[in-house]
Amino acid sequence: MNRERASERNLIETGLSAKPFNLVMPTANNALSAYVDAYLEDRGLNPRVAEANFWYPSSEAGDDRPRIVIPASATPPNVYWQARAIDGDEEPRYQSPSAPRGDACILVWPKAINRSQLVVAEGPLDALAAADAGYVGVATMGAATAGQLDYVTKTFPKGLAIVVMDLDYPKIMLDVVYGLVRREWKCRVRNPYPAKALAAMSRARRARVREE
Repeated sequence: MNRERASERNLIETGLSAKPFNLVMPTANNALSAYVDAYLEDRGLNPRVAEANFWYPSSEAGDDRPRIVIPASATPPNVYWQARAIDGDEEPRYQSPSAPRGDACILVWPKAINRSQLVVAEGPLDALAAADAGYVGVATMGAATAGQLDYVTKTFPKGLAIVVMDLDYPKIMLDVVYGLVRREWKCRVRNPYPAKALAAMSRARRARVREE
């Protein structure tokens, strides 16, 4: 019994769970592609970078609202995703599987990969903004679990991470900083103010986020 409790506690601490993972992605609805492009462009984001990272439209991602499905990266067999509504900011803005997230996080790759330039933010759109600026974008999706941070350090060689605060979730991003530093990463913290997050910055300022 004690061994079972210890195992369960270890799963919780690493961001994993004894519940089964999600194994499928939502069905695509390509008729919504133009609306996805317009939504991203209206927010100063690049639809082609999103498409290259396998983001796609769906109206069956947790409800019947038009959404952008954003695949996460995770240890198999976990198939995790988030889906951002493109018809307004009414809640829920995001849908996700009801299954555990495990160590899933969003990775968004730029056209030219430079793994030493990692930008960590809270939301998937922030990670897309980082990739459009030439960085590898990482989004924690409203969390900062040990499992997620272990996944990042397993995927990328230790180096410098630019952590951009989200002014709606400051504690989460500070937890990211502390977690990466404990894993022997160097971190630079960036305050997006007067914007609330990286995706709300101008394209010119996003490109300078490493130097600010």
